[in-house]
Amino acid sequence: MHRLTIAKIVEDRNETLRLAREGLETIAKSAKVANHYGRVFPFSNSNISRVNTSEKGIEWDMEAITRELDRGLWVYIGEVSGIMAMMDSTARDQWHKQLNEKPPKLTYENIQATLISLNQDRDIIFRRGLVSAFQKLNRKYMTNKGFCINKRIILGYAVDSDYRGGCRFHYDKTATINDLERCFLILDGKTTKEHGQQCTANTGSWKFGEKLVTDYMIFMPYQNGNVHITFTRPDLVDHVNRIIAAESGNALAEAA
Repeated sequence: MHRLTIAKIVEDRNETLRLAREGLETIAKSAKVANHYGRVFPFSNSNISRVNTSEKGIEWDMEAITRELDRGLWVYIGEVSGIMAMMDSTARDQWHKQLNEKPPKLTYENIQATLISLNQDRDIIFRRGLVSAFQKLNRKYMTNKGFCINKRIILGYAVDSDYRGGCRFHYDKTATINDLERCFLILDGKTTKEHGQQCTANTGSWKFGEKLVTDYMIFMPYQNGNVHITFTRPDLVDHVNRIIAAESGNALAEAA
């Protein structure tokens, strides 16, 4: 993200807030005109609108507008900069949690410092996220730093029935499946933006005992909730295992 783009985001943010304050102050002025007739102005009734017409109320509204605007713009920056694509679902959840609790003020200096820091750690973020994503495939990997991914794995409690009589990925496994696909996409020089998330998007008519074939994986679902996953790109699996070995500081483990 170059200098002019950052400057434009900050400029538009500040102009949005200026116009929002101008609008709130205009509403407050219009309410004053009708005040001597009693509480007849619609925005004075909290059941009709949450817009405040007092000076103190305007400040409350502006704080809320600023907070929500900055939160949304930080999310946008994370997406368009490509940083979010490097994160696994856990890291993304932490990012959004921090923004929900207290988004940093969106200034040129804050954007620049954040992007510089995240870009410097871009490879580390991806590699750690990759290890985290593949650790979720099997509980035995959670305490095994030197684990190795095989060509085929079984993911338990991964699918359940849908209302059409077919099957779908269990809600708490969807992020894991998307993380696996995201890792393979990046290692293959592609992005989720241009490629989409095939695994969880193409389950509309999926049935138990029927294969779901994507660019990097084949899924076979069973009634017991297990999914057998076959990785179809051995070169990418080798790359994954090399990253896992490097991150754990261990020699590359033997695939069973």
